[in-house]
Amino acid sequence: MAKQKKKNADAGGHLLVTLMSTGVSLVMRKVLGTAWTKARGKEPPIDLTDPRVTFGEAIGWAVLLSIAV
Repeated sequence: MAKQKKKNADAGGHLLVTLMSTGVSLVMRKVLGTAWTKARGKEPPIDLTDPRVTFGEAIGWAVLLSIAV
């Protein structure tokens, strides 16, 4: 029975870590979006299939997000 309590405690810890990771990722994306807008003067690319988004912008945004995550 002691193992079940420990197992349930671990599940709560995993849930907390998952929620915190998701929250931090969302905040970082917002911060990076704001920094991108200030540096480039326009919004970061959201729809990478949009013909107005250049290849360099798409790669730059993807690399920036990858490094941050």
